[in-house]
Amino acid sequence: EPGAVAWFDGWYWHGPPAPLEPAGEDKRFFPTLPTLRIGAAWLGMAAVAVLMGTNLMQNLDDEIVVAFIGLFALGFNVIGYPLVAAVASYKFGTGRPVHDLGLRARLDDLWIGPLGGIALLIVAVLSGILVQVVGLPEGSNLDELEEIGQNGAVFALMFVLAGIVAPITEELIFRGVIQRGLASKMSPVAALFVQGVIFGVAHFLLTQGWGNVGLIFSLSCLGFVLGFIAHFTGRLIPAMVAHSIFNCSQLALLWVSLGASG
Repeated sequence: EPGAVAWFDGWYWHGPPAPLEPAGEDKRFFPTLPTLRIGAAWLGMAAVAVLMGTNLMQNLDDEIVVAFIGLFALGFNVIGYPLVAAVASYKFGTGRPVHDLGLRARLDDLWIGPLGGIALLIVAVLSGILVQVVGLPEGSNLDELEEIGQNGAVFALMFVLAGIVAPITEELIFRGVIQRGLASKMSPVAALFVQGVIFGVAHFLLTQGWGNVGLIFSLSCLGFVLGFIAHFTGRLIPAMVAHSIFNCSQLALLWVSLGASG
């Protein structure tokens, strides 16, 4: 029949071409999302585990080895995460990352992204208060940057890496690959919460010790909000914008506080 074609691209067999408009954009908000197969979630979690391993190894005594590990971790975040997302699409989806991961942009992003950034700031404050009230050990992933001081070059680099690159690559893996992969085996809400916990655990820092308890809790809460944004819109762009606004605001606040304390 017309369109009933299967072809082999040298790596995988593909079925009939999918329609040009992704099935899933049936509603403006909370659309029925196309999901990746569960293997995508496992692939995404394996990539997260690799990066966590490199972060743990950066506490070794050999400075040269640590430098190489740091470069590998940076490269894996910048290049490896997007490659993993592409592989997940081709192997566990339709082979169209824009469709499989929700990379389409809409005018709604102009208000949903900034509003999501504000929501992240509010949740960060509330989770911090809850950590103090409950008495959980508190930790921060900005301690090393704070020790360096108000260094313009370092902060400029961090604004690029943490303010632009990380929101893109992390959203691809956590809200794109992992959340959509998990949604093939569990409800969308359950997938949202599981990826949020994975997002928090992924920021474990050996130097924080028991402070990781509070750090992981707070970042898991942020992961829940980002997961909700991705689920609410059916796309990753608003979550990327919100993530970027939050990270940049935290860096800006740290810069101002270092100037005031200095």
